[in-house]
Amino acid sequence: MVELTLQVSDSLATKIQSFGAWSAAILELSLLNCRTKAVLQSKEIVAFLEENPSQQEVLKFKASAKLQNRLRKLLAKNREAEISEIEVTELEELKKIEHIFVMLKIRIAKDLKESGSSVN
Repeated sequence: MVELTLQVSDSLATKIQSFGAWSAAILELSLLNCRTKAVLQSKEIVAFLEENPSQQEVLKFKASAKLQNRLRKLLAKNREAEISEIEVTELEELKKIEHIFVMLKIRIAKDLKESGSSVN
């Protein structure tokens, strides 16, 4: 990881500091600039991370049933070759969101293992 120094307003600095360890993930998800319904998944994860959850809570986090159902619908349409261009874009955006969150969970699991804490 690269350390980055930015000049921001006091109010923005306070908000970013309140994100704690999740600042980088929140920033990365926010910068995806999703143009489809995938933005709902991104917003759901960002809202969760903004609550500054524990590492264990992040590892246990799952998308809402509504978002999981949407993903299943898109995957089914894709398998049946009945998916629209915008839905393909949505699926691609969801893959990016999932990748960011999976990488975050992998880093957490690694950190917990190295510190001797339980990953469960």
